Amino acid sequence: EIEQALKHNRVVLHYQPQYAIETQRVIGVEALVRLQGTDGKLIPPNQFIELAEDTGLIVPLGRRVLEEACRQLARWRRAGSGPLRMAVNVSPRQLFEADFVEVVDQAVADAGIEHADLELEITERQVVEHLAGVEQTLRALSARGVRIAIDDFGTGYSSLAYLMQLSVHTVKIDRAFMAEIPEEPRAERIVTAIIAMAKALGMTLTAEGIETPAQQQFLLDAGCQFGQGFGFARPQEAEAIMHYL
Repeated sequence: EIEQALKHNRVVLHYQPQYAIETQRVIGVEALVRLQGTDGKLIPPNQFIELAEDTGLIVPLGRRVLEEACRQLARWRRAGSGPLRMAVNVSPRQLFEADFVEVVDQAVADAGIEHADLELEITERQVVEHLAGVEQTLRALSARGVRIAIDDFGTGYSSLAYLMQLSVHTVKIDRAFMAEIPEEPRAERIVTAIIAMAKALGMTLTAEGIETPAQQQFLLDAGCQFGQGFGFARPQEAEAIMHYL
């Protein structure tokens, strides 16, 4: 299905708005990939991303996602969307490719956007496991103006050394913590500590999985700048995003 989707242009992107918690203004979107199967139904990423990683198909798939996400941002700009940031997930397999920086350069140039319009997300687990292999690439991208975000922050690892080694711009608070707020005081304390740490290091924060006004108010009081989640907007097709904006 992955190979056929790549061959027959059935890689589909949906976009989830990211917003400023205080003002409710949309500041960007995260590109989320689906595959249109041979039966016409959309296949969610949890059914194919791991396989794509294991087989190496994540490299051409990730490139397709990056290129289309950049093109779509340019389309929205031409339609009058105003300034937006495009967040795209990348894997270590992509970052290990010798030409990945050039791939990003080409995608940005072809779409007519700037490197600073792009934010590349890599999960905390993947950063810790593959730091030696991806550090140089992430530094080169950051030097070009690309923003680097650590996704799923706070789950599974306690090492923070990579935050000193990499030019990380954004920390994304994992949705697992938000699911426990406000019922679980320990989750609130953990999130408050993450926010304080990130702000002390000069990073911005995005909370994932915001679903209720209570969660949003907690984040606002705690000083978290940005968020995304079903409570604000679900992932949507490109056309719907423009109407939403």
